[in-house]
Amino acid sequence: MGELSVTVLNGPHGHRLVREHGGTADFEAELVNHGNLETPYHDQPYVTLTVSSRDPVEVNDTMRALVNVLHIELEERQAKLGAREKWMVTAEVLTRSVNPTSLEGRRSRSLGALALLSLVSALGAALWAERRRTGGPLGAPALLGGRP
Repeated sequence: MGELSVTVLNGPHGHRLVREHGGTADFEAELVNHGNLETPYHDQPYVTLTVSSRDPVEVNDTMRALVNVLHIELEERQAKLGAREKWMVTAEVLTRSVNPTSLEGRRSRSLGALALLSLVSALGAALWAERRRTGGPLGAPALLGGRP
């Protein structure tokens, strides 16, 4: 049910439902199961919901809409499949951020990292070219009577 919920929420139908319930920001749903490949634990799937926006109010509104849609969609899907109410899977909010968390990045940091990476790459290419030209390790003395 967790995987199906994530697929629906991330799809066009889920996006439309979230918009109809007042969500306007970008969002993503991700399935998280405990365990590992050898012993997976699928009995209690966890769905992580992430909303991205520059406006904290928009984040809160979209998260509220997203959680509501998850609850409604999960219940309606099971009812359509004929599940008895006492056996229905329910969604429960385990943790949430009280306020949206600001994730700030700066374009200048990215450009600085790119400039540094370019400088290191250029230096590495120059050293490699010098080594190829001299035929040996960089700075190795030329053999007497050999090639310069």
